Amino acid sequence: MLQGGEPPVLAKEGRWCEMSVFEAISLMVSFGIFVVTLLAYINSGRK
Repeated sequence: MLQGGEPPVLAKEGRWCEMSVFEAISLMVSFGIFVVTLLAYINSGRK
């Protein structure tokens, strides 16, 4: 049976998470593609 203890620390001294430059750029590119796709979909409904 588990007992007490401290909760896990998810953030290290003000940082959200450890990401490499590649992961950060990939995330930004993916979000950009999503926004462009969403805008194209919204715009296609107006024709």
